Amino acid sequence: MHHVAFRAPDLATVTTWQQELLGRGVAVTQILDRQYFRSIYLREPGLPSPSAAASSCAPSPSGYANNGDTP
Repeated sequence: MHHVAFRAPDLATVTTWQQELLGRGVAVTQILDRQYFRSIYLREPGLPSPSAAASSCAPSPSGYANNGDTP
């Protein structure tokens, strides 16, 4: 498994999750611009990389529909 993706209703919710995770001591990325959406990434705490599963959180809908591409 590469990663688990969670969908948030908007960027404000992604920001809230980022701050909540940081407040709990979880190593989480800054909000990254992925061209079609902005997202955060983290790894399962306590597991060594690269075996740790990654997770992401991005707002819905993504921008894929804006240019005809599909995810």
